[in-house]
Amino acid sequence: MMVKINPYQPIQHYQNQVKGKGAEASEKGIKDEVQISQEAKTMQKNTVGDPERLARTEEIRQKISNGTYDLNHKETARKMYDFWS
Repeated sequence: MMVKINPYQPIQHYQNQVKGKGAEASEKGIKDEVQISQEAKTMQKNTVGDPERLARTEEIRQKISNGTYDLNHKETARKMYDFWS
């Protein structure tokens, strides 16, 4: 099922469309499914993480689980500001 969102129609109309089609599909026993292409699966298998990034991620994960992770709020805010401006 593909539903096109038109910014000129009210959201309520869109929600009614989805509800109606969902009810029809469930009555017929149709289920949603996701299909991943073979190319995407190959890309996923061939993706090797950067060892430095993986090590840093694991270090942060351990600090968070131990309760010893210290978040620098000002540095985080500065980086967010730099990103969005």
